[in-house]
Amino acid sequence: MATLIDPTNTYSQVNLAANYQRYSPTTQMGTRTLRVIKVLISGGSPPNLSTSYTTSTSNYAKAVRTFQTYFETWAVFTPTATGFLAIVSDDTAQDSDVGTNVIGGYGQCEAAILAAIGDWGSGAVALSVPNLTIGTTL
Repeated sequence: MATLIDPTNTYSQVNLAANYQRYSPTTQMGTRTLRVIKVLISGGSPPNLSTSYTTSTSNYAKAVRTFQTYFETWAVFTPTATGFLAIVSDDTAQDSDVGTNVIGGYGQCEAAILAAIGDWGSGAVALSVPNLTIGTTL
């Protein structure tokens, strides 16, 4: 209960939404639950995602457009050479592996991103849910 002053300057108790009482880490602050996804490319000589990343034909743009076909995406962040972070809706995340609809990985999206930005030999794309804290880097 929060104490508010009413027009007559007397105190009354008003029950506000429970979000003001949240003390543990959460992404659900009056919204649907969100999920942070880390996208990393590796292996061989992967393309640099941060090169001209603001252009519509960049590898970053291709990766993000492909990523958005698998996730209801709320935000994507500036890429590093080998990856980027995104925030997606947890309840609509397509988190299944290639050739299956069983939850347990992001194989379908990983394969699609690899195909979109082009294979560079021993290339790999990995999606994961990072443990984020202040100062976290890819």
